[in-house]
Amino acid sequence: MKESKAGLLFVLITSASAIGQVIDFESLDDAGLAGNIYFGSSYSEDGFELTTTEEFAYTTLYGPTSIVLYSGPENGTVTITKQDDGLFDLVSIEFVSGLSQTVTMLGTKTDSSTVSQAILLGDDTWSINLYHLNGFTDVVSVNWHNNTTFGFDNITVIPEPTTLFLFAFGAVLARKPTFKS
Repeated sequence: MKESKAGLLFVLITSASAIGQVIDFESLDDAGLAGNIYFGSSYSEDGFELTTTEEFAYTTLYGPTSIVLYSGPENGTVTITKQDDGLFDLVSIEFVSGLSQTVTMLGTKTDSSTVSQAILLGDDTWSINLYHLNGFTDVVSVNWHNNTTFGFDNITVIPEPTTLFLFAFGAVLARKPTFKS
């Protein structure tokens, strides 16, 4: 019985830790609106908070199923955190750009150490491209400098493994034991 609980716990933890979620901004879609729509300096989705030092705007100019967010009208810094101040992994992000430019992603960990990655947005076609991030694990925040010459979409994050562990552990403990007579 103990072995089966330990095995179940292992399966729950390892499968749960690989589950990511995508912040896709689709809740911003106002049917029929096109162009750049400004809406404020913060945005929340799926337990994550994005803030900017400017004002967020979104556009639907990249197709009916794509909402692209950016910080403008001037240059701004975008920061993503968990709303409960927990840890998370940042796996990937999509950028769309009209200029060849470099975006530097900067992640901060609980001990104030940082991880960074420079991403070259290399084309001027205004197409959406996926970029994978390396080493952005167990961060408390990630930020980048953003302006109106590029936008971002579909941010893939994995919530804090500790939260997933507690959920899995609680599920194991909640199971009622079966007694044989």
